[in-house]
Amino acid sequence: MFKTRCEQVGRNLRVIGGLPLLMGNPIRLVVGNDVTISGVTTIIGSKPIDNPILEIGSDSYIGYQVTIVTGRGVHIGQHVLIANRVYIGGDDSHPLDFSARVRNEPPLLEDVKSVWIEDGAWIGDNATILKGVRVGRGAVVAAHAVVTKDVPPHTVAAGNPARVVKELNPSEDSRNRVAEMVEANV
Repeated sequence: MFKTRCEQVGRNLRVIGGLPLLMGNPIRLVVGNDVTISGVTTIIGSKPIDNPILEIGSDSYIGYQVTIVTGRGVHIGQHVLIANRVYIGGDDSHPLDFSARVRNEPPLLEDVKSVWIEDGAWIGDNATILKGVRVGRGAVVAAHAVVTKDVPPHTVAAGNPARVVKELNPSEDSRNRVAEMVEANV
């Protein structure tokens, strides 16, 4: 059933433990090959955006009780691991103005952003990725981190707000291997 809601879906999609819950505005879902999504995932199409997109690259994994608010779009690269209870929010769900919240208005368009999680990133348990953020290629976001700014490639970000706590020095061989794996799935 989930496949019928997808604009494009690759081979070997695995949906485990039930169907993901789709809410809000209609969402353009583009899913690559060999993707696993927990059925207890909630995907919310942002109210002020027509047809927001959620892209999930090949060989990626979305864990248990993940919530994704699309904003303008959430773009998850290839070979991305998203652990359990992660929150990815492309918007704040409500406007900052009190009067607008009372009237149950959606956030202002200028407050709705995209989120990019690049190839090979790993997002730890209970992490929060906020609007307008790019998590770089091969980066690691530690468990419980709250990411409010871009995470550079090949770094570890931790804390609230998250900050770079370690630089990863992947060998040239591992960088080439990830590039080969990504190219093979294009």
